[in-house]
Amino acid sequence: MPCDLANADPAPRVSGTLVSLCFWFSLLIAGALFAAATLSGKFLETERHTIQLADQSARVEQLALEVRRLELEARALETDPDYVAAIARQKLATNPARSTIAARTIEPPVQARIESIDPRLDPLRPWMIRVASDNLLRARLLTIAAAIVLFAFTFLHERPARVS
Repeated sequence: MPCDLANADPAPRVSGTLVSLCFWFSLLIAGALFAAATLSGKFLETERHTIQLADQSARVEQLALEVRRLELEARALETDPDYVAAIARQKLATNPARSTIAARTIEPPVQARIESIDPRLDPLRPWMIRVASDNLLRARLLTIAAAIVLFAFTFLHERPARVS
């Protein structure tokens, strides 16, 4: 009789390994569904904040350059009589009807916005937007994840061998 148990032992191990792999695979899928349902909105919000940060950083850099230019111009107006004369000639040569203060526009930092988006996540972005914006889809994903976890813990576990 002990001989029969020794011969039957390898089959349950292979079956047990397969069941264990299915168990962990189903938990992995359930975790991915849960993560997609719960983290998609936060990921998109983080991406939006990253773009805003890049825009604001570029604006601060541009303003710092403008401040530096104005400081140099103020110093030149205080100390350089040739510069003052050149500015006076320029002001007198311009049309007095036009405004002397030109509106300076700061271009949006498009390059910073493009570099801040991770190209590896670009194919997932439409799905994340859809999941983040659709409450029903998010609820369905969470329900499916819960069902997979219940299925895994109910049916995908090794049953001890019957000892008769």
